[in-house]
Amino acid sequence: MPVDSELTRELRLLTDVHEQVLREAGLQWVAEQVAGLHNTAPLPPVTDPQDAMRLAGALTVHLHLVNLADERHRVRLLNAPATTPHADAGDDLWPAVSGAQGVQERLDSLRIHPVLTAHPTEARRRAIATSLRRVSEQLQRLENPRLGPEEQDASHRRLLEEIELLHLTSVLRTTQPEPLDEVRTIMTVFDQTLIRAVPRLYRATEHALIGEASGTVPTPVPAFVRFGSWVGGDRDGNPFVTAEVTRRTLALQAEHALSALQVSVERVGRTLTADQVDTPPSRALQEALARDAVAMPERFAEIRTGSPGEPHRQRMLVIAYRLQATRAGRAEHSYPGPDALIADLRIVQDSLAQAGARRAAYGELQHVIWYAETFGFHLAELEVRQHSDVHKAALEDLLAQIPDAPADASQDAAFLDRLAADGWPEHVSPREERTREVLDTLRVMSWLQERWGERAWGRYIVCFSHSAANLVAVRALARFAVGAAPLRLDVV
Repeated sequence: MPVDSELTRELRLLTDVHEQVLREAGLQWVAEQVAGLHNTAPLPPVTDPQDAMRLAGALTVHLHLVNLADERHRVRLLNAPATTPHADAGDDLWPAVSGAQGVQERLDSLRIHPVLTAHPTEARRRAIATSLRRVSEQLQRLENPRLGPEEQDASHRRLLEEIELLHLTSVLRTTQPEPLDEVRTIMTVFDQTLIRAVPRLYRATEHALIGEASGTVPTPVPAFVRFGSWVGGDRDGNPFVTAEVTRRTLALQAEHALSALQVSVERVGRTLTADQVDTPPSRALQEALARDAVAMPERFAEIRTGSPGEPHRQRMLVIAYRLQATRAGRAEHSYPGPDALIADLRIVQDSLAQAGARRAAYGELQHVIWYAETFGFHLAELEVRQHSDVHKAALEDLLAQIPDAPADASQDAAFLDRLAADGWPEHVSPREERTREVLDTLRVMSWLQERWGERAWGRYIVCFSHSAANLVAVRALARFAVGAAPLRLDVV
C-alpha cells in the first residue's frame, strides 16, 4: 500500500474509533462535531460551560490522534525503500574511499553532539504521552498482515480501550510542573527512542562502509555520538533548578543508563551459550574468570552452575552482576567507570573472535559496546547554564570581605584569575543564600564528576557574558567552592 494511502487509512481508523468512543459515552453531538471538522464552516456556538469543556476535550484528543498519525507517517517515509539511482551505492562505498588519505582518521574524529534543551512550560502530561504511545502500539499491531481474525479483533478492542482512556484522561496539570518532572519526561525519550536508535545508526554506517562484512569483522565505526542536556542544569530563568535538583537529575540519568546497560549485557550474555570445547576462551578471558571466582565466590558459583562449560556466557553474567552492584552503590563489586566495563566487554569480544565465533563477537555484543561508549554511566553530559549577573552578585558577596581587593574586582579578570590559581583568603565565607547556592552547584559538579566520570558534567554556559571576567568568574568561584580538588570546567 502506498505510504500516503496508509496515512489516509490510519486517520480514518482513528477518527472512526474516536467517534465510537464519544457515542458510547453519550456524546453523539460531540461526535458529530468531530466528524465535521473537515468542513470549513465554523463550529456552532456552545453556551453551556460543561458542554464547552466536553467539546474542547474531544477536539484536543482528536488533534492528538491526528498528530500521532502524522508522526507515524513520517516514520514510514523515513523507512521507505530508497528509489534514488544511487540507493545501492552503500555496499561499494568503503572500498571506493578506504584508500583515500585520511578517511579513517576523519571518521575517528567525527563527533555528533545533540543537546536536549530545557522546556519547563511543556504542557503535555506524561500520562497523555504514555497513552498515545499505547495507541501507537496497537496501530503497529494492526499493521501486521499475519494477524488472524481473533488477534485483529483483540487489537481493535484494545485500540477502543486506549482511546477511551485517552478521552477520560485530563489534559491539564493540577500542579505546577517541577524540574524533575521534566527530567523524567526526557528520560522517556532516551528509554524509548535514543537508546535504541544509536546502535542502529552505527550499524547502518558500518553497513554503508563495508557492506555484507558488517557484523563479522572489527568495526571501522567509532561511537561518534554523545548527548548533552540542559534539563536539570539550566538555571537561567528557572529559580527552581537548585544544586540538589541537579544532583538528583544526574542520579536519575545514571540509573537509566546503568539499568539499560545491565539489561542489554544480560540479554546478550544469555544468548552466548557456545560450549568451551568448540569455542575455547582466550587466555585473557580465563584469567578474568579466575579473578571473578576469587572476588565474588558465591555469586560466581551460582553463575557457573547455571552456565556449565559456557565461559563467555559466564563472563557476561558476571559483568551484568557488577553493573547491578554499580547501580546499588556496592563498592566492592561495582565498576569505577565505563572504561572498565568496556574493557571487560572487549575481552569477551576478542575471545569470541579468536575462537571463530565472529558474528557473536561483532553482532549484538558490538551494540552493547557502542552503547557503553556513547552513554557511559551518565547517559548525557549535563550542562550548567547561569546568568553572569548571578556570578557577579556571588563574587561581590565574597570580595567585599577582602580589604585590598581592587575596585570593581568582580569585573577584574586578572585579579579573578589569581584567585582561581592561588586560592582565596581563609577568612572569606558566603553571607548570602544565593552565593551558597552558586557554590553548592560547583561542589555538586565536582562530586558528580568523581562519581560518574568527567564526561558526566563539564560544560558551564555563562549567559549574557560581556567580558573575559564573566568567564574567569566561574573558575574563581570554583576554586572557592572545591579548593584544589579536581573539577574539569569548560566555561563558554
